[in-house]
Amino acid sequence: MKSLFRLFALLVGSLCVAAPAQAQLAVRADTLYTMAGAPIPDGVVLIRDGRIERVGPAERVAVPAGYRVLDAAVVTPGLIDAHSVVGLAGILNVDHDQDQLDTSDPIQPELRAFDAYNAREALVGWVRGFGVTTLHTGHGPGAVISGQTMLVKTRGETVEAALVDSVAMVAATLGPTIERYFKSPGTRAKAVALLRAELLKARAYRQKQQADDPARRPDP
Repeated sequence: MKSLFRLFALLVGSLCVAAPAQAQLAVRADTLYTMAGAPIPDGVVLIRDGRIERVGPAERVAVPAGYRVLDAAVVTPGLIDAHSVVGLAGILNVDHDQDQLDTSDPIQPELRAFDAYNAREALVGWVRGFGVTTLHTGHGPGAVISGQTMLVKTRGETVEAALVDSVAMVAATLGPTIERYFKSPGTRAKAVALLRAELLKARAYRQKQQADDPARRPDP
């Protein structure tokens, strides 16, 4: 079972390798899961220039000449890590590769995951090896508002090459976790009050941005 899982993980990871390294690739699977219907026995996935161009049973999808062929027992779409700090946090788990939480202030919605993400971090390659092709990653729990999150692919040598969406969400925390890193706000009620105040500021800013008179709109 372990060898089967590793083969599956290796295969899915290979699908997200940058296009120049895998310009034309054919993946043949004993069982192919498309997540859009029943599994396909003896299936084929064709990839050209880093994009899937055709999927189907082997009897209908011929492998063009010149394509590199991979064989696997099971093939699925790439996995999505829906809540992560990968790329801001590193595989060594030491201070110099832990940028997912800044402890200088418990409220920092302006911090961008885009500015801290390391596309070459070994942890990115490690999760890719288990079949993860998309990350929702960014600032982690621990602050009332720790910063922004982003969506990236686990391929590419730069954040620009990996980027799907530079701002996905804003990460917030309520509960005892905050006390591990900050003296303020202290209580849950105070944390909620601080969060509420920031949300009210954001609403007021949005309303001003929607003003009919451009001269009354605040700077972005």
